[in-house]
Amino acid sequence: MYLASLIICTRNPRREYLEMTLTALRKQALPTERWELVIVDNASDPELKWDLSWHPHARVVREAEVGLSHARRRGVEACSGRLIVFVDDDNELAPSYLQDACDLFSTDERIAAAGGPSEGVWEDRPSWVERYQGLLAIGHQTATDPARAQDVVGLWGAGLVVRRVALDHVYKAGFHPRFKGRVGHSLVGCEDSEWCLALRLCGWKLRFDPRLRIRHHMPRSRATETYIRRLAAGFAEGDVVLQEYRDAIQLIEQPDLPTASW
Repeated sequence: MYLASLIICTRNPRREYLEMTLTALRKQALPTERWELVIVDNASDPELKWDLSWHPHARVVREAEVGLSHARRRGVEACSGRLIVFVDDDNELAPSYLQDACDLFSTDERIAAAGGPSEGVWEDRPSWVERYQGLLAIGHQTATDPARAQDVVGLWGAGLVVRRVALDHVYKAGFHPRFKGRVGHSLVGCEDSEWCLALRLCGWKLRFDPRLRIRHHMPRSRATETYIRRLAAGFAEGDVVLQEYRDAIQLIEQPDLPTASW
């Protein structure tokens, strides 16, 4: 079994962005013999073809049903690592990312998922967009001190590291994702938050670690007022479902507190 399985889900990717993602992976300190690479082609047209000969344990698999949740599930089924690392096709991982993730998870067997800070790399960034960078998975993704590792209540999907036995646990407990990920013109995401809340509901820990650094490339199309408004509306729509998880967690962690009523 590999120490880690790295999964990239992509659909009709920008080739220069995906190439940057793979170039960063070639620089990983963790030897390629210790981890595998799975690229999930989520119904790209034309079908994705890529030279992965630099990695001895790399392959492209196909998922015909469109949606990030479907693609990630296909990737999980195709891999066998103890840790699963989800990388977007516009992310660059720090060279020590995989090794640092393995080190972190070895410190506490109750850590289910971890992530770290994300640096935005923009084609064109208007000054006003900085206040909305959290919507774009850019920043420290925690309101508390980012200078040290700590427990958190949620993590972004970009660079998310998940312990496989924890993921298997929530599915065996009856977890059925209600979010497919952004499909077509819909910007209702929240599948990352749903996974994190499901893990917490099953008693697992989430962790922020400043060593798990990524660079997140932002095309010009995401730095528009129209896109940000649609993105915020998508999160707001999904948050109604996520609140059900939060209420259930509150009952478990603080049973004497009242839950929201509708």
